Amino acid sequence: MKRAVIMIFAMCIMGMVSAQQAVEKTLIKPVNLKGNVNIELALNGKIDVKKWRNEYAQVEIGIKAYGINSTVLKSLVAAGRYNIEIDYVDEKVVLRTPALAKEINVRGKVLKDEVLFTIYVPEVSFIETGGDDLGSADANSKTIN
Repeated sequence: MKRAVIMIFAMCIMGMVSAQQAVEKTLIKPVNLKGNVNIELALNGKIDVKKWRNEYAQVEIGIKAYGINSTVLKSLVAAGRYNIEIDYVDEKVVLRTPALAKEINVRGKVLKDEVLFTIYVPEVSFIETGGDDLGSADANSKTIN
């Protein structure tokens, strides 16, 4: 009997620990700039801008979600939670993630996810974010929180 109680207790502890672990996924999205050098980033998450020698931009979306399993994360990706909307406005490319602004409940709890956007842009790009003009992407990397 004592052994059964210990086993049940151990399984409960393991269940609580696994529920706190994060699942991670990386998505990659190429962005056709259509000749524009001005890019506005209206993204909900941490942003890291890096320059590269290509004529297009690329966004790597690093997702870390807590309290869910990989199947639920795949469902959130398929449902469009991490989609990037691309608009071409006044000679500027605007990248947005409106779905990330929405609160999501999973099994009665608010989803806790962290998103890191690593944006690779052409060397001659001008970047804006949240009303801040970051200027030319002439540094190797700029991080925005």
